[in-house]
Amino acid sequence: MRAMMIRLPVERGMQLAAFADEHSLTYGEAIGILLDHGAKTGLGNSLALPGIGITAVGDLIGVAIDGFALIPLTVAQAESFAAGLQKAATTPGVAILDLDMPDTITLSRKGAGVVVSVSRAGETKFQRVFACGVAKAMAERIHDAAIRAGTFNAFMADLGDLP
Repeated sequence: MRAMMIRLPVERGMQLAAFADEHSLTYGEAIGILLDHGAKTGLGNSLALPGIGITAVGDLIGVAIDGFALIPLTVAQAESFAAGLQKAATTPGVAILDLDMPDTITLSRKGAGVVVSVSRAGETKFQRVFACGVAKAMAERIHDAAIRAGTFNAFMADLGDLP
């Protein structure tokens, strides 16, 4: 898990401390919540998670992490992946996701982080540790993409019902 030191004006630091204290958060968690809120309220791609690409293309969801692309996920697979990330971020343990695809995704806790490992044919192809807050944000964005893809599926099904 990578970390970064930032400097804030005293007034902004006091604002952040008050927000974090009021909600029983660490400063890092508070910053993450504020950034995620900004992304949802119109700042969009300028607040994308660096190195993480999540897109809904038709009825599939694409997930790429640091340039490594998973095989496109169906709505159900994306929802399972998002739920697994959320669970790994909130409870210790190891989960091997059976998404019925060539990629085997293993999620586990490592200290304050979530380890995402991807194997193909028994060989680890990718592994990265994310802060729990980043894993939760990634889960939420995968879930949102799955909703968009599911909406696309429903729209296409409705079109099929037209005379």
